[in-house]
Amino acid sequence: MMQRALEGLPLDDIFIFDIHGHIEQSRVIHTAEYDAKGIIAKLDRMGVNAIALSSNPALQSDPWLGNDLTVQAAKENPGRIYAYVVPNPYYEDFDVTKYFDGTPGVIGIKMHACEQMTALNNPAYIPALEFANKNKLPILFHTWEPFEVEQAVAIGKTYKDAPVIIGHSGFTSFASKQIAIEACKSTENIFVDTAISSTYDGAIEWIVGQVGVDRVLFGTDLPFYDCSHNVGKLALSKLSDSDKIKIFGENAKKLLKDII
Repeated sequence: MMQRALEGLPLDDIFIFDIHGHIEQSRVIHTAEYDAKGIIAKLDRMGVNAIALSSNPALQSDPWLGNDLTVQAAKENPGRIYAYVVPNPYYEDFDVTKYFDGTPGVIGIKMHACEQMTALNNPAYIPALEFANKNKLPILFHTWEPFEVEQAVAIGKTYKDAPVIIGHSGFTSFASKQIAIEACKSTENIFVDTAISSTYDGAIEWIVGQVGVDRVLFGTDLPFYDCSHNVGKLALSKLSDSDKIKIFGENAKKLLKDII
């Protein structure tokens, strides 16, 4: 695996599932190749089998348009694109449940409270959280500051039937990392991902050493971060190939065993 990565070859001999991506343009950061066609081209270049996406427009302004676009991308690209539905705390008539009508590829909930200028524990999110918990759907949280990680962890401990993914693994401060680590150690339903925006050499080895390989999921934050360096930092890590294979996709396959 390391040799293929060093040669710039796609890792197409293992299963890779990206648990953390976005689709459509962001109003905050300009990105390239942000639509379904561009995203799949990026996946193909690196040998990534599939990706789970949430909509930037849904996170930032229009939950109806944004979520419709994500679900449509999943419908048009079965087995390659999967959709997170983004709840919105400002529109009482917006209902996440309508997207979970048996449409293949709609896998869970994505919450990014700071984009929506609120807190993860805003009571307006409760219906979406209860629905996810009842149906054992994964919930991916954007977490940055320690208080965001704390709020995500509290939700995970409340809604124990829903797999909870601490996006970015708290890798913005030591305090955030420690909260995420302790949560993984003390629960069965909380996971971290490798969409580590603020990273350093050995970061993935360190987080695996803290929480165990079974709690770590592969994520890139595409298109904000390209597949290449996220694939590379795992493929070129000092972990064993068997651990890398688990993180790249086998852990996601187990977590989403009835979906992917």
